[in-house]
Amino acid sequence: MAEIILSSIAEGILGMLGSLGAEEIRLLWGVNDELEQLEDTLSTIKAVLRDAEKKQSHSHQVKVWLQRLQEVVLDADDLVDDLSYEALRKSLMSGHNNMVKQVCTFFSSSNQIIFRHKMGHKIKDVRSKLTAFGNEKIQLNLEERQGETNVATRLRDHTHSYVSEKEVIGRDDDKIAILQLLLDTKNKENVSIIPIVGIGGSGKTTFAQLVFNDEQVQKHFDLKFWVCVSDNFDVKSLVKKIIKSANVEPNTEKEMEQLQQILRQKINGKRYLLVLDDVWNENYIKWNSLKSSLLNGGAGSKVIVTTRSKVVARITGTMPAYDLKAMDKEKSWALFKKIALEQGRESNISSNISEIGKRIVDKCGGNPLAIKTIAGLLSLKNPETEWSSFMEKEFSKILQTEDDIISEDDIIPTLKLSYDHLPSRLKQCFVYFSLFPKDYEIDVEILVQHWMAQDFIKISNPTDCLEEVGYGYFKELIWRSFFEEVETDEKGNVTKCKMHDLMHDLAESITPPMFYMRNGNTEPINSKTRHVLFYEYDFYLAQEILPSLIQAKKMRTILRPDVDTLRPWYTIIGAASAYDAIALNLKLLRMLDLQYSGIGKVPKSIGKLKHLRYLDLSYNGFKVLPDCITRLHNLQTLKLSWCQFS
Repeated sequence: MAEIILSSIAEGILGMLGSLGAEEIRLLWGVNDELEQLEDTLSTIKAVLRDAEKKQSHSHQVKVWLQRLQEVVLDADDLVDDLSYEALRKSLMSGHNNMVKQVCTFFSSSNQIIFRHKMGHKIKDVRSKLTAFGNEKIQLNLEERQGETNVATRLRDHTHSYVSEKEVIGRDDDKIAILQLLLDTKNKENVSIIPIVGIGGSGKTTFAQLVFNDEQVQKHFDLKFWVCVSDNFDVKSLVKKIIKSANVEPNTEKEMEQLQQILRQKINGKRYLLVLDDVWNENYIKWNSLKSSLLNGGAGSKVIVTTRSKVVARITGTMPAYDLKAMDKEKSWALFKKIALEQGRESNISSNISEIGKRIVDKCGGNPLAIKTIAGLLSLKNPETEWSSFMEKEFSKILQTEDDIISEDDIIPTLKLSYDHLPSRLKQCFVYFSLFPKDYEIDVEILVQHWMAQDFIKISNPTDCLEEVGYGYFKELIWRSFFEEVETDEKGNVTKCKMHDLMHDLAESITPPMFYMRNGNTEPINSKTRHVLFYEYDFYLAQEILPSLIQAKKMRTILRPDVDTLRPWYTIIGAASAYDAIALNLKLLRMLDLQYSGIGKVPKSIGKLKHLRYLDLSYNGFKVLPDCITRLHNLQTLKLSWCQFS
């Protein structure tokens, strides 16, 4: 189920190539023709990447093509980053006199003759591989797409307005709160719009159905409409759906003006309730166009909008969004028992079975869809003999695999709709979080610095601040309910957050194999691994990992969590030799986290990591940085907290 997102990377490479052209560095190195051809080839492939990314879930051939292409595109990214580094180094030398600069250039590793030969060969090799991929796009029937196409890869089933009140558990308090808003007669607005926001599977549709069918609501409103919006927010189509919901069959040939007149006549002076279920549209102009057709109703008319996006809530709501929270433990357990146990057995189970069941329910995080899915599976198993085994062996995998026992209507496909609607720049930011363990509290400032180091953040104006744009990315993900448990400072800025377990399962399920988190992971690090987080440390682990680590020549990220209680494993095996091995072998590193590593002295070999953007040396015992640090021209973040710590 892993997804490959390359369009943003290709866009970044083309941006760097354009920058190199502006500095006329191509002519100096004598690689102008090669770079122009590389740029043309990559542009041709980039034109079909968005279509390929959209089709990969349905086409095995496209999926394999993207997997193979990924390695070459990342190689091209590293290559162009090499060129950008040399361009930056050259510009920094501009302050020297001409003779000194010529001598330094000749005797450096960037001797123009050697550099041109080496880079020319690499550029031709990468371009040749990309050309081969470009030739395959016709066979795969890939089309050119301009801009983002936030279309879900799996359309949601159309919802309807009815649910039996007996089937809904745990939403009594929420129902009372919404009914107070719906039945309020003091509000004299013609139409009030109430957004209901929650993550996928939180029960927004079921909750809206419960309210829609309430007896008080039936009596209070003259008209009621239910429309499932989902992906296609076409105003004309939605107006037709609303009219049809009122048992009026609209003429499909009528123009928008005529349809609007029919709708306005239908609701004229009447107090109505409209539910717009599963809204994704974040375009204010489209929303305003629909809203203008709804303003002719009687005073007290209400529109409920269900959505996963707080952006949608802000655009549509005339009232504060109602956040549909996770269910508490007691209500979650009640829902689980109702489904998982035979009728009449809910209150007659042993304390042991009850304890196992509650542990399973806790792992569902109060998400009704997860509870119903897992409870449905367990209803077919014997509680006394199979629940415990399921808990220990199967549950941790059930949300991460495409196992036959999970149907198309279950958890991950439902949550994945949220991911499918993200622009590509945010998809890679979300997937990156799979490196961290579940329930990990992330510092937002550090997370943005990580995104910067990976070149995930794109700026359209050179004067833009990367950190500010990155924080904007984070807020977009917050608005779309990808993060939770936020902490804010006195100014209201989010400083820390966590990811819901189910969202983390989603991230892991779509993460490509290049990501590696060592936390009970028995899979080996290999030549294609590019991002690693170590979450366990001991002497034997260090001995096991280091040899395979230094063979992963294309590694970009080495992280360890901010946990000072862990044993500094580099100290055990010898810090100097370990660091030299890393710096001499992993020359493409962009992030290196060595906090709490027992360093007494920073080795000079660190200066060879010219791609490095992020270096954390906090909580170590050295007192002086070596001069080689000044050669890290790409370095964006250097952390030196408590550097006399030992």
